[in-house]
Amino acid sequence: MQLHYFTHHFFMTTISLKKTKRFTWIFIKVVLISFIIIFTALFVYVKVNKQKIITQAIQTLNKEVNGKVTIEKVDVVFFKTFPWVSVDMETVVVQDSLYNQHRHNFLSSAHIYISINLLKILKGKNPLRNILIEDGSIYVFKDSTGYSNTSLFNGKQQKKDTINKDNDIFSINKVQLKNIKLIMQDVQKEKYHEFDIDNLAATLKTKSSVTSFYTNLNVNVKSLAFDLDRGVFLQNKNVSGVFILNFDTEKKVLFADKITLEIDKQPFEITASFELKENDPTFNLKLSTQNILYDKAQQLLPKRIAKSLQLAKINQPLNVTTQVSGLLTDRNPPITITSSTVKPTKLQTPFLNFTNAQFVANFTNEVNKGFPRTDSNSKITITNFKAEWNGIAVNSNLVEINNLYQPILTTNFISTFSLAQLNGLIGKALNFTSGNANLNLTYKGPIDNSNKSASFLNGVVGLKNGSMIYTPTDIKMENIKGDIIFSNTDMLLQNLTTTVMGNNITMNATANNFLSLINTQPNAVNLNWVISANQLNITPFVKILRKQNKNQPSSNDKSANDKIDRVLEESIAYVKINTPKFTYKNFEGTNFLLDFKLLQNVYTLNKIAMNVAGGSINASGSLINKTNQHQASLNVDINNVDVAYIFKAFNNFGQDGLTSNNINGLLSTKINTQILLNNDGNVLPNTTAGLVQFTMKDAALINFEPIKKIQNIVFPKRDFTTIRFAKLNNTLSIKNGEIAIPRMEIQSNLVSLFVEGIYSNTRNTDISIQIPFSNFKKRDSLFMPKLVGTDAKGGRSIFLRGKAIGKERINFKLDLFKKFQKNKRKEKNPTKESIEQIN
Repeated sequence: MQLHYFTHHFFMTTISLKKTKRFTWIFIKVVLISFIIIFTALFVYVKVNKQKIITQAIQTLNKEVNGKVTIEKVDVVFFKTFPWVSVDMETVVVQDSLYNQHRHNFLSSAHIYISINLLKILKGKNPLRNILIEDGSIYVFKDSTGYSNTSLFNGKQQKKDTINKDNDIFSINKVQLKNIKLIMQDVQKEKYHEFDIDNLAATLKTKSSVTSFYTNLNVNVKSLAFDLDRGVFLQNKNVSGVFILNFDTEKKVLFADKITLEIDKQPFEITASFELKENDPTFNLKLSTQNILYDKAQQLLPKRIAKSLQLAKINQPLNVTTQVSGLLTDRNPPITITSSTVKPTKLQTPFLNFTNAQFVANFTNEVNKGFPRTDSNSKITITNFKAEWNGIAVNSNLVEINNLYQPILTTNFISTFSLAQLNGLIGKALNFTSGNANLNLTYKGPIDNSNKSASFLNGVVGLKNGSMIYTPTDIKMENIKGDIIFSNTDMLLQNLTTTVMGNNITMNATANNFLSLINTQPNAVNLNWVISANQLNITPFVKILRKQNKNQPSSNDKSANDKIDRVLEESIAYVKINTPKFTYKNFEGTNFLLDFKLLQNVYTLNKIAMNVAGGSINASGSLINKTNQHQASLNVDINNVDVAYIFKAFNNFGQDGLTSNNINGLLSTKINTQILLNNDGNVLPNTTAGLVQFTMKDAALINFEPIKKIQNIVFPKRDFTTIRFAKLNNTLSIKNGEIAIPRMEIQSNLVSLFVEGIYSNTRNTDISIQIPFSNFKKRDSLFMPKLVGTDAKGGRSIFLRGKAIGKERINFKLDLFKKFQKNKRKEKNPTKESIEQIN
């Protein structure tokens, strides 16, 4: 039973499907036959009435054109614009009345197809339905006088109140351009637009007073130049999209709301309105796009603007909105652009390079209202700037780039960071080990080195709890606290306190024109330092002499991170050090002042002044710092200073013939000497050369070997352990470990002598001592020695001659035949010769 039911149901369903299929085919055949009959009738009608149709189409065209229209061939086609019948005008040229002057065809086309509404022809109305212009060019031209070839559309128009809507252009359903070059040139305003139109189709629909253009666009922009001097937008870029434009015929406003166009495959949302008033027509245009790459955005702009923007590099996309509004007659309308980063980005500039940068940027070409909208009146403003510079977080309230012709950057940077984060960023010479910094700086100046405008930096870098090693000399600074102040082009240290090698010091410094010279002439930077301390022990600073040249920055390295190195290495430092108490090894002074200039490895000592041992010392000179030995040149003026103290302080001037243990008295002297120092600051033996012009009061010799040896020869019963003298004065010359002694008078409580010759550390000692016979008269304790002068012959005398013998540095013998004096007369005076060589 079930099988019978299923078989019956299947059979009936099959019969039903066959009937439906047969009916469908019959319907299709009827429709096709009907269309064929209708279109055949239309085609026959068009062929029969061909001339009438062509005549009406050309008449309609001539109503709109005031100029010369040439058409090489006219025909009627059916299948080209199927299902519409069209007039095919081949090789069409449209020229205005002044063509012979400017030589630009308004229109030239291989084919213009005008679709015909046959019903309207029968009714005697405007028959145009669609227009297709193919394979040609349109050239809209305005000359320097303001004349335009679009005038060919003027002069034959009907008055507005007599216009038949059926004859209005908006009665056309569709306008299409294919493979057309469109050029719009305004010589007067230097505008030049050129487009290669692959396809532009606009279907028109009218509702009330608003006509909508349903548009399909695919075009290559060759040039979009609103001012040729300012460059070309969208050069060689494709623009495509499907969108709707609206035109209000009553208000004469063309507008579009949030349409989408792809420009170089980048989607842009566009809202626009154009008020096409007869006087002062205005427009408002807004373009926005999401996630556009910075490099791609530059490619849409004129080369000169792109060149300015190339000063920065951004690797993450941006969201950009552009607003252009003003008069359509404006040569350079006002433009504002706003962009923001989508994601934290790398930002590279000639000024600094940043990572994780986020910001909002704005552009305007009208900084000063009423002035020409040119590059010099343009500005880029960046707000909400946050980024990292080599791991240091920085913020900026405002960044401005004014005058894009010669970009000037104005910005402030705010940051708090660890000083150790600066290591390697400001060169190799400074190595921070601890501490923090607060930075608040404002910069104004060129954004790239090609702009020679002045740069100004203002603000403060506050240092706290800092520690630093100056690597070239391995000097460590601890407990750094103070402010580095930037004032226009100058840099200042203000009350910066630190501990250096056990000394608590305060530094104030200025570097004039620091910002201007750091990039161009670091060797012209002048650093003026003032260092003060309650007390100062400079003994540890001798390690400066051990400076390792291998740690010095290369003066040829011009990278940004080595600018500080180059300044420290090549600049001129003027340093003043003052302290109430001064110590160097065993030497102590008060009211110490040191004024010197440092240029690379050369110290020029302008002034050294101090009070010491009851007197005063003033000095000047220089120190050339070399690898293993250091050349010092000194001019020293000593006034009433304990001579034993001075001998001890100056390490006995590099000789051991007369030491601080052998002499007492108040010394006043002028010393002009050159010495070599080792890396510990000690005088190298036999390297002292110079003159010592001295005067001694209340002088005494104690256990002086040469005098004691005289005692053994001529005054065995007198005690020469301590000899007190009348005033002593002479000028000694020192060279290669030898002291040249011009004839010198010595008047003491024990003996009167005349001494001259050479006392040497190198076994070249040759000293003559004249002992007048008057010495043999014993002197009582009240004897007051008086000088008689070195020119005095001394009367009858005994002459002793001292020379080095064996291991003894000096040994005296009687010079019975006065050989020393005879040699002296034969040869040049060695003392005089030595003095001349020094001078």
